[in-house]
Amino acid sequence: MDASQFIHFVSCEFNLDNYHPEQFDRLKIFLPEEIRRSVAKRQAEFLVGRFVATKALLRSGFVDSSTPIIAIGKNREPIWPNGYVGSITHNKNTAICAIDNIETTSLLGIDVETILDDETASEIASQIHDEVEKFVLVDNGFTSNQATTLIFSAKEAIFKALYPIVQEFFGFESFRVKYIDIHRQIITFTMSVTFPYKSKLQENYIIHYQRNKDQFLTSLIVGR
Repeated sequence: MDASQFIHFVSCEFNLDNYHPEQFDRLKIFLPEEIRRSVAKRQAEFLVGRFVATKALLRSGFVDSSTPIIAIGKNREPIWPNGYVGSITHNKNTAICAIDNIETTSLLGIDVETILDDETASEIASQIHDEVEKFVLVDNGFTSNQATTLIFSAKEAIFKALYPIVQEFFGFESFRVKYIDIHRQIITFTMSVTFPYKSKLQENYIIHYQRNKDQFLTSLIVGR
């Protein structure tokens, strides 16, 4: 079964400069106290994330009068309604949510990243991947900064998908690039031997990716 056929995706574009706190009331988005106390940028990002998440819930079968509040977990992760799995992501101007019923999809993680400039990519590359991982992508036509951005995004998607199972933080060294198929736009990642095996984790995970202008969107979707 191809679980991606059943995923409800919602995306929107936004401009942080247009944010105002009253938009929470206007859009009927609950504003938690911890977000109310945060800076405007964090509030705006939370608003657009919960906005697309609410729209995704409506597409999945909820109605306005019964759409649940998506609470914040102990490590800032979204808490989805019972019976659902989902993921939220945003960059500087795009917010995306994907959601599905757990009877169809067991793992779901998405991430969107603006392609890093050369200087920034060079500065953070060692925190994201090693040279062997990067070479797999560079050898297939990606520039160095594109490779770092795509690997970063893919590992973020893996983290978001697996965190509900693992229930603890794990680093980018836990998974490594194994293979890329540029025609199918997939990257295979393999679990590092140093990563603890928990909750029936697989050895390999396949990440789908696509490029849209100056950004990469990645997803890990595993069906039942």
